[in-house]
This record gives sequence, structure tokens and C-alpha cells, in this order.
Amino acid sequence: MYADEIKPGNVLRPDKGREQLCFYWTLKELPSWFVSRDQGWFFFGCFPTSMIGNVAGGYSFLFSLMVECFFDLQQDKLNFGTGIPLSKTSGSFVFKPKFGFFLADAKALKQLWNLSGENGTKPCFCCANVVGRIEAEGLVNHEYLVHVSSCEQDRFQLHTPETGATMVRDLAALAGRPAEQKKLGQVCGLQYHENGALWHPRLQLNHISQTMYDWMHVLVTSSAVGQYQVNEFAKELKQSWHVSLEYLDHFAQTFQLPACYTALPKKFFRDRVCMEANSCIRCFGSEMLVAVRILVALVQTVLDPAGVLPEHCRCMKLLGDILDILSSSVASPARRAVALEEAVSAHRPLFAELYPDCRKPKFHWLHHVPAQVRKFD
Repeated sequence: MYADEIKPGNVLRPDKGREQLCFYWTLKELPSWFVSRDQGWFFFGCFPTSMIGNVAGGYSFLFSLMVECFFDLQQDKLNFGTGIPLSKTSGSFVFKPKFGFFLADAKALKQLWNLSGENGTKPCFCCANVVGRIEAEGLVNHEYLVHVSSCEQDRFQLHTPETGATMVRDLAALAGRPAEQKKLGQVCGLQYHENGALWHPRLQLNHISQTMYDWMHVLVTSSAVGQYQVNEFAKELKQSWHVSLEYLDHFAQTFQLPACYTALPKKFFRDRVCMEANSCIRCFGSEMLVAVRILVALVQTVLDPAGVLPEHCRCMKLLGDILDILSSSVASPARRAVALEEAVSAHRPLFAELYPDCRKPKFHWLHHVPAQVRKFD
């Protein structure tokens, strides 16, 4: 299942206006060429976000209603939980899918699972001991806690479905004791609401085992890892080697892209690169996918032969490898997962060394993407 907000009309309108929260679903077993298209995601319903405040439980309650329609055994009609009788040429069968996972960006995951989110004390719901909102230096050599910007992945203590369910039960048990409940919620990274999806009396949803980060939002859109890297890479070329943003634009325009790719504006790098410290390039995800590939080509044909910024170039090639692996469905799932794990494991420490001030929560979330791809691919 997938959820995202859309804003018909003027997307720059300051109020919510006609903004809608839309829910979609698909079947994991459908071929990748189909699921990667709009037609591969089936529309379930939408709700005006301007009215969310009138709903007890908000986004999470709406999500639980959607799951109810598919899987609640107390529905008065057939659904995936009861099984749906179907027939084919060889006979009849009962179609009974299971709920696989929820795919979304960080904002939607926070809303639908009642998470504390990236700005909370526990910015990663997958890890039990990763924390934020504290200076990283304060956790050096700590026996248990690890800062969200850390690359010490061997120290990350992952939650299990069982520990996730325990946190949900413990928070519910503190109903009527708001102070204790709030304190435990901060420790768990959850915000209790009796109408939240995790506390539905019958569905038994689990945010640990039934969630997948949308890698597009981790890597290429909404202040993602790749956006910070491309911005810092362009700044480093300009400041250290006097490679102008105009030259990057000229190089990009020499490419004849397939029709399925987004063409970059003629002044893409000049208009979008931010020269401020620790900032990211302003662009759409589709533009990022093209920009990274163009910069990788620049590295391979111009910078590597000249010996310019070798570590920065290596990091850019690794980012290109990660995006190529995630965008491809040619390799088998097992080989794809192994290649992705190797690329991410090589990229993260190099990124941390080159761009230490750009290690935002999404930098940590990238660590979890290969395992989720392996699990759900």
C-alpha cells in the first residue's frame, strides 16, 4: 500500500486548498514493468487534508480504515482476509493475499504509524538505539546509544517485529497516565493514539515488519542524500578547481537523452545549486536521476583521467551505482540485493568523510534500504 498527498491546481498555494491524501495499492507479485507504471498502482480513495483535523486519529485512522476494507474478518462482505472465490480455465480457487508492506516517504510514515519522525529523539523506527536531537560528540564511546549521523552500522541494534509489538502494547497499557505514556513514547519513538492503526483491536499491524522506505525520497527528492551530494560536488568543483556551473550546464546539454528521461533545463546547475553551507540542490526527483548520471559521465570522461577530486568522484560513481541498481529490474532479486548492499556500504562512510555536515536522518535511513529491498523484492 502507498499514500501520498497531491495538490491539484496551484501547487504553490499557501493553504491546503484542494490538497488530497490519496491511497493506492498493488500486488507484489505483479511484474516490475507493470508496477513501475501509473497503471500498476490501483486507486483506493482520497481524503481532503483540510479535514484531517476533524478525524480522531487523523491519517493513521484513515489508513486503518483502508486496511479494514481489505483484511478485516468482521466486514460484512468478502475481502482478502476471508478470501475471494475466483475461477479460471483449470477450475476454481480462493484468492487470499496477505498484507505485505506500506511504502511511503518519511512524512507519510510518521503520520500513518504515529512515529516521532526525523526531528524526534528517535529518528529511526528500525533501530532501538539510534538517537537524534543531541550533539554527536556527546555519544562518543557510549555503551549503547548511537547518533543518527554515525556510520558505525555494526552498532545499530535493530528492532524486531516482536520488540515493535511490545512497544505498542506497553504504550496502550499506560492509557490514563499521560505523563508516563508521553515519556515512554519518546523512548519508543511512537505517539500513542487509541484510534491509530497500530492500536487497531483486530488488524495487528506491525510498523517494524510492514514498512519500506520510499528510496526515491531517501536518495533523490525532498532534501535527500543525493541532493546534498550533488550540491556539494558541484560546489567543490567550482571552489577547488574553478569548474564553473556554466560548464556543467554546457556538458549536460551535450547529451541526447531517451524520451523517458526528464530533460534538464539549460541553466539547471546555475539556477539550482545552492552555494550556502550544508544545503542541497533544488530539483525534482526525475531531474536528480538524470543529473547524477550526467555527473557520473563527467567523472568518467573528464575528471578521472585528469585526476581531479578522486574521492569525490568515487563517491559520485557509487551514488550512480546505487541509483542504477534500484532503477533496474533486470538482475535477479538476490543479486540485486547483494549489489545494493555492497554499493551502499561503500558509499555511506565515504559520504560521511567528504560531507560530514550533510549527514541528515535520511543518510541513516539509506542504511536500511538494501535490507528492505532484499526482504520485499
